[in-house]
Amino acid sequence: MRCADSAFNGSITQKTIHCNCVKGDCFGKPDYNALIHLNYNKQGENVFGIIKDYDPETQSGTLSNGKETFKFELKNWIANAPPEPGDQVKFDLHGVNPANINLYAASLDKSGAVKSKWLAFGLALLLGVTGAHRIYLGYYRIAITQIIVNTFLVVIAGLPGYAFLWGFVDAILISGGHIDKDAQGRPLK
Repeated sequence: MRCADSAFNGSITQKTIHCNCVKGDCFGKPDYNALIHLNYNKQGENVFGIIKDYDPETQSGTLSNGKETFKFELKNWIANAPPEPGDQVKFDLHGVNPANINLYAASLDKSGAVKSKWLAFGLALLLGVTGAHRIYLGYYRIAITQIIVNTFLVVIAGLPGYAFLWGFVDAILISGGHIDKDAQGRPLK
C-alpha cells in the first residue's frame, strides 16, 4: 500500500490520503483504490465544547464541540468541580479522545442569583420586541424565535401591535414571578 498527500486547512489539519493497493489484499479487495479523509487537531490547541451528559455512577459522559460528539471519562477531567450538563469546557483532542478537559465558562455557584429580575422586567417592557430580556436571561433560542416572529409580524404582516404583545406578556410573567430563573437555573435577584 502506498499513501501520500496532505493539505492544511486553518487550525485543523485535514489530511487527505490516497492509497493504492497493488498485488495484495487492501480492505479485503485486491487492487483497491481508496481516498481517505482524516481530521486531526494540531498538538497543543484547545477545542471548545459543552458537556451534553454525565453519569456519576459510570464516571463517564459525552461532550460536543458543535460538530461532533465525544465520549469522556472522569480521569480526563482536570477541573475541581464535577462535570454537569451544560458546562462549557475546553479540552485537547487526541484522535477522537478528549483529554485535559477543564471548565471554560461555567458557574460554580449554581444556586446564587446573578441576574436582576427588575432589569429583565425593564428589558421585556421596553425592548421586548427584540427579545433583549431573553438574551439577558440566557434563553438564546427563544430570543431568536422572538426576533423572527416579531420581524414577520412587523414587516410582512404589518401588525406591529402584536409584535410588542410578546414582550409585554413576558414583562408581566417576570414581575409576577412566573419567569423566575435564568437559563442556567439560577434564581433572579
